[in-house]
Amino acid sequence: MIDQDVISLLVCPQTKQPLQFADDAMLQKINALIEQHKLHHVGGSLVKGRIDAGLLTADLKVLYLIRDGIPVLLVKEGIRLENVAT
Repeated sequence: MIDQDVISLLVCPQTKQPLQFADDAMLQKINALIEQHKLHHVGGSLVKGRIDAGLLTADLKVLYLIRDGIPVLLVKEGIRLENVAT
């Protein structure tokens, strides 16, 4: 897992909002929507595959994946969360 001190230095590459870890409840909601084919990447493609970890923007509108312990902070790879109730 990534150290919280490192996370505190990261921001959304598009909006510059601070990022926070997605908790288990949020990941469950996101994975349920992925299974229903209801989530898309910012770039437009359908999100496929289970999410185990991610970083949320402060406004909870975008999730950036963490793959193999490395945050993927590419705008087009972000996952739009407008369908996720908080």
